[in-house]
Amino acid sequence: LMFCLAATAYVSAMGNGFCLDDTGILFDNQFVADLAWANLWTTNYWQGVTGNTGGLYRPLSLTLITVERWLFGEAAALYHVVSILLQSLAAGGLVAIARRGGSEPASAWLAGALLCVHPAATEVVNAVVGTADLLVFLTGMTGASILVAGQRTRTALLGAVLIAIAALFKESAAVFAGGAIVALLLHDRRRSLLLASVAALALPVVLRVAITGHLDPGGIGFLDNPLAFADTITRWLNAPSLVLRYLFLVVFPWPLSADHSYDAIPVIDTGNVLGWLPPLLVCLSLIPLLWLMSRRSRHAALWGGTGVATMALATHAVIPVGTMYAERLAYPLLAGGCIGAAVLMTQLRRFGGGWLRWSVICVCLLFLLGLTRDRTRSWQDDGTLFASALRVRGGSARVHYGWGLWQQQQGQHAAALDSYQQALRIHPRYPDALYNQGAALLRLGRTVEALASYEAATRARPGHVQGLFAVAAIKEALGAVDASVAYLEVLQHRPGHVEAARGAARCLAAQGDSAAAEVILQRVFAGSAQSEWRRLTQP
Repeated sequence: LMFCLAATAYVSAMGNGFCLDDTGILFDNQFVADLAWANLWTTNYWQGVTGNTGGLYRPLSLTLITVERWLFGEAAALYHVVSILLQSLAAGGLVAIARRGGSEPASAWLAGALLCVHPAATEVVNAVVGTADLLVFLTGMTGASILVAGQRTRTALLGAVLIAIAALFKESAAVFAGGAIVALLLHDRRRSLLLASVAALALPVVLRVAITGHLDPGGIGFLDNPLAFADTITRWLNAPSLVLRYLFLVVFPWPLSADHSYDAIPVIDTGNVLGWLPPLLVCLSLIPLLWLMSRRSRHAALWGGTGVATMALATHAVIPVGTMYAERLAYPLLAGGCIGAAVLMTQLRRFGGGWLRWSVICVCLLFLLGLTRDRTRSWQDDGTLFASALRVRGGSARVHYGWGLWQQQQGQHAAALDSYQQALRIHPRYPDALYNQGAALLRLGRTVEALASYEAATRARPGHVQGLFAVAAIKEALGAVDASVAYLEVLQHRPGHVEAARGAARCLAAQGDSAAAEVILQRVFAGSAQSEWRRLTQP
């Protein structure tokens, strides 16, 4: 039943391609492309793409994606089948967990049905990399439920192991360990269960350090999360407003966007009391409700604790995460909300009989199903996704950039240039927008302006190798006397850059400094330096 509901909601995903991070992880990741299984476990999530160490550690997610790449190649529909299957399994798991927690069969099944068709899950299901969120929920929440209800030490250990496994899919599994600890502290303070919960929280961290030697969170871009660059008080005062955004996403999930980066959600300044005080008061008013709910049963406490932990993580109250706001981060909160909504709807029989209950349930399911099907069509490719995001988040620099990049890939360079300029009006020091603006200007024959844009990109991101090389190549084409200096700057940041070495040697040879040119070729090409020199000096 859950699979039929999920398939009905996401049937149009069969015709969709890859969007957002899918291309980078699936096709630009050298470890995934080379089936380098060992590297998947000894490096961070993005290292196979960027080459940078540190950051996210999700070896099980990368392993699954690599298996999919090996089996499916570029057949996007098959990846989406896996995501739909996992969504239906997550819904089935929610039914089982709700029943274990004492919910009536009707409420439990309705909770699973709501999770299947709820639009807030569309980012998780439609993005191939969203399988990490589905798997971390399946394993993490199942483990937490087993741990909290466990009567024997062996059972508790099984739950702790499942939570630890979930953390290898995604770091956010910590929220399930946190929920289990809250439930046990309120209802069952046996040391063995509490120790198992703490071990589930700590073991993945120890394993990560032991295998990779890194625990640092990696760099967070200002565009992705400006709160990461704010002081702690500003982060805390912004947290309540973000909590309300996530709650609203669960209650009324529309409209949705592909991006919520810089200025799509403005940072509330500490001096703006009317900006942060009302959300804070609303969140404080929810505390008694959470307390009463958590005191009812250990499973209610588990869901309450998990929800609070999810919000503490997603709203940067504990530490800044990689994005200011993202629909995918609300998946555990959504699952708990589905149980609550299901209980409320099944209780409607007390007021108007079965006809009222079934009318509300049918209308609600059909309404959510329609929104999900409509949203899934927006995930056809990056073009449709960013076009829909522009209608919702026109103030987001990254949305304008993403739309411009798509237009540029379609050969619409003038339209792409306009989109990049829109992005730069919002965030003038946006390095990627400056770099790609230079590429669009170059395509349009506006070489001098392109050079200025590339130079601005290198100022906005010092050490931007692609930008530095573009500056050097244009200067050489324009006959600038400092072209060799520009190429040498590229080599300072990337000593093995072959084309920069050739360019520097060409410029130095043209200036009559053959000795310096040969030194550069020798440094980069070693044994083949002489053949490179002969090719360079041939008429």
